[in-house]
Amino acid sequence: MADTASRSRSDLRDWWRFWSEWLSLWSLCGNAACRRGRCCRGDATRCFPRNFQLLPEGVRDWFISLMAAKLAHLPFDYALGWLDGAGHGRALDKWNETVEESFTSPRARGEVARRSP
Repeated sequence: MADTASRSRSDLRDWWRFWSEWLSLWSLCGNAACRRGRCCRGDATRCFPRNFQLLPEGVRDWFISLMAAKLAHLPFDYALGWLDGAGHGRALDKWNETVEESFTSPRARGEVARRSP
Protein backbone atom coordinates (compact mmCIF):
# COMPACT_ATOMS: atom_id res chain seq x y z
CA MET A 1 0.00 0.00 0.00
CA ALA A 2 2.78 2.45 0.90
CA ASP A 3 4.48 1.67 -2.41
CA THR A 4 1.31 2.60 -4.33
CA ALA A 5 0.95 5.88 -2.40
CA SER A 6 4.61 6.70 -3.00
CA ARG A 7 4.23 5.99 -6.72
CA SER A 8 1.10 8.17 -6.87
CA ARG A 9 2.95 11.10 -5.26
CA SER A 10 5.81 10.61 -7.69
CA ASP A 11 3.40 10.52 -10.66
CA LEU A 12 1.74 13.70 -9.41
CA ARG A 13 5.10 15.46 -9.05
CA ASP A 14 6.02 14.37 -12.59
CA TRP A 15 2.68 15.68 -13.89
CA TRP A 16 3.17 19.09 -12.26
CA ARG A 17 6.80 19.25 -13.46
CA PHE A 18 5.77 18.41 -17.05
CA TRP A 19 3.22 21.22 -17.16
CA SER A 20 5.56 23.63 -15.36
CA GLU A 21 8.11 23.10 -18.09
CA TRP A 22 5.53 23.13 -20.93
CA LEU A 23 4.32 26.55 -19.71
CA SER A 24 7.88 27.82 -19.09
CA LEU A 25 7.07 28.55 -15.45
CA TRP A 26 10.79 28.25 -14.73
CA SER A 27 11.17 31.72 -16.28
CA LEU A 28 8.96 33.19 -13.54
CA CYS A 29 10.37 31.17 -10.68
CA GLY A 30 12.13 32.79 -7.75
CA ASN A 31 14.63 29.90 -7.74
CA ALA A 32 17.67 31.00 -9.76
CA ALA A 33 18.58 27.36 -10.44
CA CYS A 34 15.32 26.95 -12.36
CA ARG A 35 15.98 30.02 -14.49
CA ARG A 36 19.59 28.98 -15.18
CA GLY A 37 18.59 25.42 -16.02
CA ARG A 38 15.51 26.56 -17.97
CA CYS A 39 13.48 23.86 -16.25
CA CYS A 40 11.94 23.17 -12.85
CA ARG A 41 14.67 22.30 -10.35
CA GLY A 42 12.47 22.47 -7.26
CA ASP A 43 9.20 21.02 -6.05
CA ALA A 44 6.79 21.56 -8.92
CA THR A 45 3.80 20.67 -6.74
CA ARG A 46 4.50 23.80 -4.71
CA CYS A 47 5.86 26.04 -7.44
CA PHE A 48 3.18 25.46 -10.06
CA PRO A 49 0.30 27.10 -8.14
CA ARG A 50 2.47 30.04 -7.10
CA ASN A 51 3.97 30.70 -10.54
CA PHE A 52 0.85 29.85 -12.56
CA GLN A 53 -0.86 33.02 -11.34
CA LEU A 54 2.04 35.06 -12.81
CA LEU A 55 1.40 33.81 -16.35
CA PRO A 56 -0.37 36.08 -18.85
CA GLU A 57 -4.15 35.66 -18.68
CA GLY A 58 -4.40 34.09 -22.14
CA VAL A 59 -1.89 31.39 -21.21
CA ARG A 60 -3.77 30.63 -17.99
CA ASP A 61 -6.99 30.43 -20.04
CA TRP A 62 -5.28 28.03 -22.46
CA PHE A 63 -4.23 25.69 -19.66
CA ILE A 64 -7.57 25.83 -17.84
CA SER A 65 -9.40 25.11 -21.10
CA LEU A 66 -7.06 22.21 -21.85
CA MET A 67 -7.72 20.72 -18.42
CA ALA A 68 -11.48 21.17 -18.98
CA ALA A 69 -11.14 19.27 -22.26
CA LYS A 70 -9.25 16.52 -20.41
CA LEU A 71 -12.05 16.25 -17.85
CA ALA A 72 -14.52 15.99 -20.75
CA HIS A 73 -12.38 13.06 -22.06
CA LEU A 74 -11.59 14.83 -25.33
CA PRO A 75 -8.52 13.48 -27.17
CA PHE A 76 -5.44 15.62 -26.58
CA ASP A 77 -4.86 16.44 -30.26
CA TYR A 78 -8.52 17.38 -30.69
CA ALA A 79 -8.34 19.65 -27.63
CA LEU A 80 -5.20 21.37 -28.94
CA GLY A 81 -6.88 21.96 -32.30
CA TRP A 82 -9.95 23.35 -30.59
CA LEU A 83 -7.81 25.68 -28.45
CA ASP A 84 -5.91 26.89 -31.51
CA GLY A 85 -9.18 27.50 -33.36
CA ALA A 86 -10.48 29.52 -30.40
CA GLY A 87 -7.33 31.67 -30.43
CA HIS A 88 -5.95 30.39 -27.13
CA GLY A 89 -2.97 28.73 -28.82
CA ARG A 90 -1.70 32.11 -29.99
CA ALA A 91 -1.41 33.31 -26.39
CA LEU A 92 0.78 30.31 -25.55
CA ASP A 93 2.90 30.80 -28.69
CA LYS A 94 3.41 34.48 -27.90
CA TRP A 95 4.34 33.65 -24.31
CA ASN A 96 6.92 31.09 -25.43
CA GLU A 97 8.37 33.54 -27.95
CA THR A 98 8.63 36.21 -25.25
CA VAL A 99 10.38 33.82 -22.85
CA GLU A 100 12.80 32.64 -25.53
CA GLU A 101 13.57 36.22 -26.55
CA SER A 102 14.17 37.33 -22.98
CA PHE A 103 16.66 34.51 -22.36
CA THR A 104 18.53 34.81 -25.67
CA SER A 105 18.82 38.58 -25.98
CA PRO A 106 22.28 40.18 -25.76
CA ARG A 107 21.32 41.72 -22.40
CA ALA A 108 20.32 38.31 -21.01
CA ARG A 109 23.66 36.89 -22.16
CA GLY A 110 25.45 39.70 -20.32
CA GLU A 111 26.59 41.45 -23.45
CA VAL A 112 26.75 45.23 -23.22
CA ALA A 113 26.16 47.49 -26.20
CA ARG A 114 29.32 49.35 -27.13
CA ARG A 115 29.19 53.01 -27.86
CA SER A 116 30.86 54.27 -30.97
CA PRO A 117 33.44 57.01 -30.48
